[in-house]
Amino acid sequence: TPHYVGYTLGNDLCDIGLHRKDPAYNPYCKLCETSVLPYVFLGTPPSSVTGTTTITRDGRTSWKGDFSCGSDSLYYTVDEMAGHLFSYPILRRPGALNYVFLGADNASYHDGYRIADGDSISIDFSSHGLTLDNRVVFTPATLVTVA
Repeated sequence: TPHYVGYTLGNDLCDIGLHRKDPAYNPYCKLCETSVLPYVFLGTPPSSVTGTTTITRDGRTSWKGDFSCGSDSLYYTVDEMAGHLFSYPILRRPGALNYVFLGADNASYHDGYRIADGDSISIDFSSHGLTLDNRVVFTPATLVTVA
């Protein structure tokens, strides 16, 4: 019997450009490494999370933008989403921990920016007084194999 524990904040890498080209490309982002803060906040998911994302390349700010996300930004309620997700047996495995990412309203893609190998992404969750930093590292194609 699944139950809600709490929420945390994170950054999942997803290229909106590929998704717009063909929605079938979107699932690849679920295979990318994802970063989350090492905290779990007890209580209901926040109605609003706000902050600023800064991307640096070669030591200089190359893109910066404010964002907002949270349950107020969703088409479906959190309870509706959880009810649907937990209808799948794989998400009800004993001992499993599932994250559900709620997207932000702004992305570098909308400004024509493309993330590159070596970029650093810093997300300042000003509404929570926390920051998450990531470095983008592409896997060389020679290391990717198909069985």
